[in-house]
Amino acid sequence: MTQSFQKSITHKRIKRLTKKAQVIGQVFVYILAAVTFVLISLFGYNAITQFVGNSEQVEFLSFKNSFERSVKDIYTEYGAVRQEKYSLPAEYSKICLVNLNAGSDKFTPDKVEELCSHNALACSVVNEMLSQDNGNANGLAYGKFDSNVFLSPTSPYPIKLYRFTLCDIHPDGTCTEIPYLCTPLRSGLLNLVLEGKGDHTEISLPQSSSTEEVSQGDDFADVSISN
Repeated sequence: MTQSFQKSITHKRIKRLTKKAQVIGQVFVYILAAVTFVLISLFGYNAITQFVGNSEQVEFLSFKNSFERSVKDIYTEYGAVRQEKYSLPAEYSKICLVNLNAGSDKFTPDKVEELCSHNALACSVVNEMLSQDNGNANGLAYGKFDSNVFLSPTSPYPIKLYRFTLCDIHPDGTCTEIPYLCTPLRSGLLNLVLEGKGDHTEISLPQSSSTEEVSQGDDFADVSISN
């Protein structure tokens, strides 16, 4: 009887230990599953983030190359006019083009202040340009800077267009040369008119958009065409 009682106790102990082992095993399974889920989520998020980042980088470089190429290709075709449409990543909200060869006669203090309200980097470049050669560009400033196109937010790579002038097209079709042009980017889209001038390219906004936006009071929150 004693032997039978001992067997019963041993059996219960074994059963209890087995249940504990099963519980511990289940805990480890849950922990392993949770860790696996976290790792998959983390690596999946990083992969998606990297993929999106790479896609935006490709889109930006495509814009940069297309913009620089189209401005350079047309300058020798005197009188040729093309309306170009460019696409940028949607994160960019505004673009400013700056004629680095415009001296202090065009970049008056008021115009510099206006530009500074749009883009701090463009402001810095223009102020540095005007501090050299007493503000007389004489065609020399173009070669001294890496960028003449500035985006908001700041782009990861500099954009340098071939020599250009900027033109404010009036409703009657006449043109006033301006030192800079800032315009909003809606859904990453930019429309410009390029005209070959033989030794440079003249850039302006399409007349319809230029007229519509400026007629709203020349609101700098929408578009800035500096006369």
